[in-house]
Amino acid sequence: MRHAGILPLVGLMALGCSGGSGDDGPPPEGPDAAVLDGGADAGDPPQGAGLRFRFRSEPDLPGKGDVGGEFDAVIERVALDLVQVRAIGDSAPGDERTRADRFTLDWADASAIDLAFPQAPPGLYSQLLGEIMSYQIEGNLRIGDDRVPFRIHEDEARLALAVALDGLMLEPGMDRTVEIDVHLNDVVRVIDWDSVTQDGDGWLTVDPDGEAIDSVREAVEEAFEVENGGSSGEG
Repeated sequence: MRHAGILPLVGLMALGCSGGSGDDGPPPEGPDAAVLDGGADAGDPPQGAGLRFRFRSEPDLPGKGDVGGEFDAVIERVALDLVQVRAIGDSAPGDERTRADRFTLDWADASAIDLAFPQAPPGLYSQLLGEIMSYQIEGNLRIGDDRVPFRIHEDEARLALAVALDGLMLEPGMDRTVEIDVHLNDVVRVIDWDSVTQDGDGWLTVDPDGEAIDSVREAVEEAFEVENGGSSGEG
């Protein structure tokens, strides 16, 4: 996990969290944010405050995600499947008020994807925890004079998601948003693509059998970072 005040942690479609409820907090800022609600079942009266986590990708998606670097890579599609995502605090042990059983990041239709907990209790929050069940990143890069498609994927990754919130205080009646950057560019750059062999369809593929998989897994786990000054709130 990064230690820079991080959180600025890859899609093919955004899935709703199980047990989603209506969002009592403010709407996403601008038309480019998708909101997925976690927490208590719909119909339960809202309680406490509102806490949301806003995930943005680096490079910016959707669109042409320029990674650059030695291989002039471009990310085109991403999917990160997360499970048991929960905000942990002194009054929130990760129960249904601050837990999403399943959450997918893909940025296919929006540049920001929100995970909202409208029934989050007031208190001091220390971590956002979960598990990265699978990930897939696709795009293209330059090998010699040619642009070649690449794919990085693992279907049963079971990697740790752990983002330090550095004592985030949620006051009673407050709606607070935490900005998290997901550094997909670091995952692509960690690979020596000259050592990856094209498959029969012409793809450069890094999968669990590839030599670079350990470096990729580490980069995926460390990709999630709280943006500097990455939270805002309304009382």
